[in-house]
Amino acid sequence: MGTRSALLCKTHGIMMDIATYMGGSISLKVVLLDNVKSLTTGGQEFNPEALDRCLLPWQEHLIRVKDPTDSETLGKVLREMTESNELKILILNYRENS
Repeated sequence: MGTRSALLCKTHGIMMDIATYMGGSISLKVVLLDNVKSLTTGGQEFNPEALDRCLLPWQEHLIRVKDPTDSETLGKVLREMTESNELKILILNYRENS
């Protein structure tokens, strides 16, 4: 894993550490904007596969939305997340627009 991939895993690792500490039974809701850049920390680009590798242990908690502009799908997913008592990680795909 390259330096940027490792940094991405470390950055998102804080969320994963919290969930691990809670034994995976935390009702935490997370929204990730997958745009292949770390825009809040300087706009560094990273390997698009890095996020997928970092989230491998959490596959059962992932919800992926391929078109974040689809308000019907997004509304359904957000309701599902809100009603859940489990960890949910919503990944909004903005890769094509980056």
